[in-house]
Amino acid sequence: MNHCFVEPVSFDGEQWNLPFEEQFGWGGLEPKHWRGTGVMVRIDKDQARFEDDGGSTFLFRPVDDPLVRPVEDALCR
Repeated sequence: MNHCFVEPVSFDGEQWNLPFEEQFGWGGLEPKHWRGTGVMVRIDKDQARFEDDGGSTFLFRPVDDPLVRPVEDALCR
C-alpha cells in the first residue's frame, strides 16, 4: 500500500485489487484507523473482502476485472 492507493495483492492463487474508484487517492489518505493488517476472505468467484484490524473493510476484485485499473493509473492526484 502506498499512502494513497492499494497495490495488487496475491490471495487464493490470484492477483486482487480495489476497483479504481475505491482507491485511497480518490478520497484522500488511508482510513483514519488503518493498520494495514487483517484478514482477507473470498466472498465469491470475483470478490474478496479484506477486514483491517483497525475496522475498515474493503472489497477486492481480480486485477483483470474492468473496474480495476493498473496502480500506475491511481497515482496521487
